[in-house]
Amino acid sequence: MQSALENRVWLTWLVKVRILILTVLLGIELVIAQFQRMARRCRSEQDESHQSGCPAPPKCGRSGLKHLTPSAGVMVFNPM
Repeated sequence: MQSALENRVWLTWLVKVRILILTVLLGIELVIAQFQRMARRCRSEQDESHQSGCPAPPKCGRSGLKHLTPSAGVMVFNPM
């Protein structure tokens, strides 16, 4: 009887760890997706400026990260 109870406790712990790992992986995926969107937008701005004959490329990169602040454990991107 003791063995069945230990197995149930072990299974409960394993499920909790699995949920934690999946949550962390989802958070990493969302952060990567956000940076990809920002990079894609930056690239499109650079392409537009080169087509219009603009001599200086637009400022990209860290300028879009001015307002990256944690909010309830989630990183929020707030452009300019």
